[in-house]
Amino acid sequence: KKHGTKHRGRDTDQIHRDLANPPAHKIDDDLPGRGQFYCISCARYFITEDVLKKHCDSKQHKRRLKTALEAPWTQQDAEAAVGLT
Repeated sequence: KKHGTKHRGRDTDQIHRDLANPPAHKIDDDLPGRGQFYCISCARYFITEDVLKKHCDSKQHKRRLKTALEAPWTQQDAEAAVGLT
């Protein structure tokens, strides 16, 4: 089966960057909850604050947050693993 990129989420390094500099929440009528209830670590919008709080208690959110808080790999790490430096 082919795996397309239609529903591809954000990569861990992108989420790590967003956690360091959180994006501003602008009101957008096209987004769920008018763009006010956003989970940075999962890159998802929610309709209400209650749904966001319920999501924050879920295993999926906690797992995603744990991986997002780890320091991302750099090019120097990759080169050191291969033995180039």
